[in-house]
Amino acid sequence: MSLTRFSYKVGWCKNCNQGWLVVAKEIASAKFWIMCDECFTLYDTPKEMTDGICPQQPYKMDGRCESPSMGEITAIGWDSYVFKDIKEWELRGSPTY
Repeated sequence: MSLTRFSYKVGWCKNCNQGWLVVAKEIASAKFWIMCDECFTLYDTPKEMTDGICPQQPYKMDGRCESPSMGEITAIGWDSYVFKDIKEWELRGSPTY
């Protein structure tokens, strides 16, 4: 999985310490997830990610995912978690969730 496929990063995965946590949308169900682009760890919401809730495993997802639009992310209220660029991530203290 590549970052070009999932455009909206929200953190660095502490589960594998190798991948970005990105906003993903399951195509079949239109459900939104926070997902590691390397190990596929899932969080139901950004709040679970920031509160340190135990992540879900990838089998909870039923199918293929795609990167949602920023408009979709804004509509569900997750836009404040998205990093606009790597400098913003660094300014926020390079959070690892």
